[in-house]
Amino acid sequence: MVFWGSAAGVWTYAYLPERMSFEAGEVLTWLETLAFEEQLEESGQLREEFAFPLRSRRYADALVRQLHLRRMDECSDHRVTSYVGDGLWLRQLSPPLGRSFLVLRSDSVARAVDIINGAKEYIAKPPTISVSNWSPNRESLIEALRTYGLRTATSARLWWSDFRHVK
Repeated sequence: MVFWGSAAGVWTYAYLPERMSFEAGEVLTWLETLAFEEQLEESGQLREEFAFPLRSRRYADALVRQLHLRRMDECSDHRVTSYVGDGLWLRQLSPPLGRSFLVLRSDSVARAVDIINGAKEYIAKPPTISVSNWSPNRESLIEALRTYGLRTATSARLWWSDFRHVK
């Protein structure tokens, strides 16, 4: 099910398990994001997907600068900002309820681990990384992150539910 309200944005709800996910501030942004994801799937690019809650929204800007990413206006609105760069797609989601979080898709497990390791100071405490069930190398990514002492969880890509209890 999909819910939309001008102040609340676009949310999806999954029955099994019963979870909600914040998708975008506007329907058009969500549709553009879905189209871009489909394009990535068809091309086999950026298959490693993970997310983490931010300690503060300002940390997203620092990470974007650190990674030399450029803004994707077609997948951005007042609640979601998308950025792309060489082998990377980053989305900062700021739902009206709960903590802001980042969703990243990278071209490899090694790149994902490097990004997370370099972003440890930006991740809300306790640092937990949600790894998408759809990532083909999710077990390798989870194992690599655990060697750095990071908690991990697998996710059905319902990111808001993954982080709604993080303070």
